This record gives sequence, structure tokens and C-alpha cells, in this order.
Amino acid sequence: MAKYREPKKELQPHVITLYERELIQLLCPAIKSHHLIKFWYSDTEQDFEGWRFIEPHLIGQTKFKAANILLSGWFLPTTEEMYSGHMEKWGNYILDNVSKVEILPEKFTYTRIGYNSRDSRMTTIYCAT
Repeated sequence: MAKYREPKKELQPHVITLYERELIQLLCPAIKSHHLIKFWYSDTEQDFEGWRFIEPHLIGQTKFKAANILLSGWFLPTTEEMYSGHMEKWGNYILDNVSKVEILPEKFTYTRIGYNSRDSRMTTIYCAT
């Protein structure tokens, strides 16, 4: 006798929240104008909650099962963060975990090696450098 199995659930599209929409509207002009940004980030996976200074390059929605809207940028650690082992590198930040955003007057002048404006992990790209 065959056991009854629940049908597999289809991947549901991410429903963009009002908060995410507001962040996209705030951050896309900064991305296009190459302004540095600062924000508070709650990273529960890596236990690294705190301020992030980044060169923002892209906002997009991932196509993975846990679809999120990500901000991709070059992380610029403070001196204290470098002493704690953090290094400059590309980072992805879930918009829902971003708060206290500040657009800084400083600009970045070039794109770091490894950037891909057509990131294949994304189903939708809202803005990019």
C-alpha cells in the first residue's frame, strides 16, 4: 500500500515589503551616484552585528528557495574590525536586516575585481552600477 505524500510546494515569489521598497528607493540613487553608505546590520548567521561601511553596487532578488532581496557591495572594515579579523571583501546583505542607513558624502571611483552587474543568482536586479 502506497503512503500518501503531500505534493511538493512550488517556490513562491518573494513579496516585496514596504520597508524593502523604501530601502530600494533610498539606496538606488546612492548606487547610481557611487556614494558610500553606512548602515547597521544584524547578521545572525555569522554573529557579526554592527555598522557596515560599504561601496554599494547592486540590489537584487535572489532566485533561491529563501528568496531575499540583497544589497551587494564592497565591505570596508574599520580599523577595529580589521583587528578582529574582518577584511575588505564583497558582501551580500539581506535588506530586511539593514537599518539606520546613511548615504555618505564620500564617493568611490571604481569597481572592485569580482563584481558582476548581471549576477546570475538574481531573478530581478533593481539597480546596479
